[in-house]
Amino acid sequence: MRIVTRFGSFGTKAAIVSAVCILGIVLIDLILFIPVAPQLSIIHNGVTVLSINLPDGESFILRYTHSVNRSPVDDTIERAGCKLIVRSSLFQTFGAGIPVADDIVNGKSTGTSLTKTEKGLLLDGIDTVYPEIGLITGTYSDHRIITDGEEYILKEFTGEKQLIKIRIKRISLFNMIKRELKNVRK
Repeated sequence: MRIVTRFGSFGTKAAIVSAVCILGIVLIDLILFIPVAPQLSIIHNGVTVLSINLPDGESFILRYTHSVNRSPVDDTIERAGCKLIVRSSLFQTFGAGIPVADDIVNGKSTGTSLTKTEKGLLLDGIDTVYPEIGLITGTYSDHRIITDGEEYILKEFTGEKQLIKIRIKRISLFNMIKRELKNVRK
């Protein structure tokens, strides 16, 4: 004759405990490891080497030294959902590869304007949308991202002459915690 306790047999209890543990592990995995938070991400060889909190509608500056005319360029890029919109470019002098306002080239007004400011020449109203921006980290160009008072020198994360992609990418809570712990140690 088999004796059954009020809460079931030992096997039933063990199965319930196991199921609860497995469910807990699955929930923890979902909470920690499923990508949820959109971040400005720098990707090198398919791996995110840098992620930066950039709220929707906020901008960052991509600063570099122009390889031909050897002067600084600041491109202002805005996050719009998962897209990047190049809004303006601030530069010191014209040269190969430096954009010019369409009205200067062909007399048509396309919304861009070129203004001389105390910081340099500002080409505004570019408003070109990209899903991602690719560039090669240069030895001379010294690409940097500037946002929220922080400056990130891209070649420090990838080395020189490396192809990187800049895009908005969702990251997990685990990776956000890991990033913050790295920042605390610095």
